[in-house]
Amino acid sequence: IRKYLCKIGLKNYIINKGITHSTIDNLQDNEYDEIEIAKNLIEKKMRNMKNIDKLKIKQRINGLLLRRGFSYDTVCKIMQTFEETYN
Repeated sequence: IRKYLCKIGLKNYIINKGITHSTIDNLQDNEYDEIEIAKNLIEKKMRNMKNIDKLKIKQRINGLLLRRGFSYDTVCKIMQTFEETYN
């Protein structure tokens, strides 16, 4: 799935496709790194936001990550990394 979803978002996506809760609970997600997925999503979205103000970019990325189901703690970590990288 190339939707760049976190664990919660992925679980909701799978439920909407009609897979039962018991099947989802049996799935093991040992190597699911939310930080890496969020970084990849940001890199993809940054290609389209070259001429936009940095504050507006931060707001858009913050909202995007929260809408995709990332936890607030994960979003805060990513935003700190974003500020270090793009400032």
